[in-house]
Amino acid sequence: MKWGCALDDTLKKKIITDAEIKYLHALVQPLIGMKPWQIFRQFGSYLYFDFGELELTKWGERGAIRLVILDCAWRIENEDRVLVGCDDVHPIMDERIKQLEDQAIVSLTVTKPWLDTAISFENGLTLRLFARSSGRNPKHDFWFFSDPTYTLSIGTGGTYQYYDHTNGFGPRKPVSEEILSISETDIQSVQIILNRLIGTKVKYVEADSFENPVIFFKEKGEKVLWELTLFNLDWRLETDTEFLAGSLDEHRSYEPLHQHLKSKRLLSIEITRPAFDTTFMFEDNIKLVLFTYIAQRAMHYKLTMPDKRTLEIGRDSKWSITEPDQYELQSTKKRKKK
Repeated sequence: MKWGCALDDTLKKKIITDAEIKYLHALVQPLIGMKPWQIFRQFGSYLYFDFGELELTKWGERGAIRLVILDCAWRIENEDRVLVGCDDVHPIMDERIKQLEDQAIVSLTVTKPWLDTAISFENGLTLRLFARSSGRNPKHDFWFFSDPTYTLSIGTGGTYQYYDHTNGFGPRKPVSEEILSISETDIQSVQIILNRLIGTKVKYVEADSFENPVIFFKEKGEKVLWELTLFNLDWRLETDTEFLAGSLDEHRSYEPLHQHLKSKRLLSIEITRPAFDTTFMFEDNIKLVLFTYIAQRAMHYKLTMPDKRTLEIGRDSKWSITEPDQYELQSTKKRKKK
């Protein structure tokens, strides 16, 4: 079986309607109740799910029906914790994606406006997909579903493509690590600290020495700054109707953040479980949405306060407040005296 190459651009949209969401759900309905008999990872964090009859091709075995997760952030979660994400180490990914194998899909939900997707399985696990590219430059496929008759491709920036087929187109040693849960108390504690940012304005955005974006917030009439550094997560800027920019648009670029957030006042902050996903709501209805995708080993983001204490989100499902070391405090005092 060969892939068809012609794309039908008449179904490519910038603003997704309720009718289109209903249409997309109808197209993926054949997956509901099906069990993937094979799941594997390739090319970093791309995931392949095979369903239906076994087919032999020159590339190896595959299912007559295939679901492929491509250029998006993803994680596998239950109600209490994140098991694994798309930037965890490969042995952990290879082990834990197998928990979805031979498990029936009970629901597949695509949501407006950017087609974020949640795929729930009978064992209580959910594969959550997060769009991280606006589609401007470069363009990426988000995920696609293919059976012998057609392919549905979910693209970037809230786009999709549907076309008919005119012709027919190994795990490593398991690694065991403790998985921690994020409680409501954790969320409330972090929320209280972050809420101190509400009312501040973004002064500017720049990159640190490792090219991580750093957003500087300024309080009214004050020179002191808050610093929000984004590490191992994906982000997007959006309004209710427009995908402004995403972390995959330009590799490690902070320019879209500076362009859209400079001088904007922060109005509210929302944190959700089971990860520390965080949404910052600014003036002009602009939202900065942070999506974490690593279950182990990496910090997600850090808030440096004016007194040099830091709130660190991650590693694992942890958060902490770090006090500045004594040397740094002394150096700061000496600079102030001068």
